[in-house]
Amino acid sequence: MDHRLLPRNRPGSRLISATLSLMWILAISVAVVAQSGRRLPDWGDKKTQPPPAAPDPTPTPSSHTDKIPLITTGHLADIVYSSTILTAVVSDGLIERLNEASLYSVTREPDMNRKEASDRAKGLSNGYVVYFELETGMDEVGAVGTDTMSRLYVNFIVFKPATGKILTQGHVYQRAYGSGGGEPIPSPAGVGQVEYRLRWAGRETGDRVLQALGKSPIPGH
Repeated sequence: MDHRLLPRNRPGSRLISATLSLMWILAISVAVVAQSGRRLPDWGDKKTQPPPAAPDPTPTPSSHTDKIPLITTGHLADIVYSSTILTAVVSDGLIERLNEASLYSVTREPDMNRKEASDRAKGLSNGYVVYFELETGMDEVGAVGTDTMSRLYVNFIVFKPATGKILTQGHVYQRAYGSGGGEPIPSPAGVGQVEYRLRWAGRETGDRVLQALGKSPIPGH
């Protein structure tokens, strides 16, 4: 054989030899791993995981809370002994007390009778209509004097929204300072004017309304 035909010392021959050696080593490695029952990781099928989603921002408490509407209205039922002035006095006490609960949006609407108040409630999707009348009677329990003004009492009704049905109703009578029925009311400078007593009756009506709505009266009111 002519040894000149085998270019053993050429650079290309050394590269081919190194490549064959590397392939031989890889073949042996694959065979060893296969015999041990282990699988080589399949890097080609490895999917890139998306970055974790950022947590939702914590909602900031709203500075404005929607309040339940309360519409107040009255009616001059007894035009002989009552007056629009006294009706307004009761309304002032009622609204004052309801606003102290800080849970309702209280508004005053023009005078209307009972049917009109019920119809007004039917037009509401939320909220209530607080309706009252000033009435009198010669033999009413709770009268605090002999004059007719002192016999006036508050007859109130709370109408439900949408249906106009009655949630609650009742009577609140005037109470003089030191009276036997219930706790005595404070009297400014010792004077028990009818207007002052009716304003207090309006506040007591507000207490009754809050109780019917599931809100306990504020102690001391």
